[in-house]
Amino acid sequence: IKALEINPNYVEAHSNLGNALKEQNCTDEAIASYCKAISINPNFADAHCNLGVLFKELGDLDKAMTCFSKALEVKPDYAEAWNNMGNIFIDQEKFEEAITAFNNALSHKPDYAEAFYNIGNVFESQSKPEEAIAAYNSAINIKPDFEDAYNRLGVTNQHQGKLEAAIKAFNQAL
Repeated sequence: IKALEINPNYVEAHSNLGNALKEQNCTDEAIASYCKAISINPNFADAHCNLGVLFKELGDLDKAMTCFSKALEVKPDYAEAWNNMGNIFIDQEKFEEAITAFNNALSHKPDYAEAFYNIGNVFESQSKPEEAIAAYNSAINIKPDFEDAYNRLGVTNQHQGKLEAAIKAFNQAL
């Protein structure tokens, strides 16, 4: 808050204040901080993306999608915004659009383990276990301590009757 007293138009401080308020469950204040950042600089993609994450958490997928779209309009190579958009598509059961969004994230950030993990989740939900396993393994190769990826890898292997592989993956998650 001191930074905003010194410079009330400090865009990053407004966005970061929004993040802190969101963590304290001060939703209305967080939204106001993100919107203030955007009003100062409409091209500040992080504020659009952070606001989108908050709207997604609140269950307002339309507003979240609008925010992520705006972030990508401003910064087309924003991998996190592509990834967040993909997660909304999963929630809407638009799986092909989700894969496209995650692949867009990976085209801009090839070492984005979370995007591979999310691709694995899509394939798992589509009953495509081999593709899911490959995606989870890609995530793990990038981020060897990715507990959620090991867990989903274990579940997918277990469903395939590959119990030794499942047990190994579950142990890695621990």
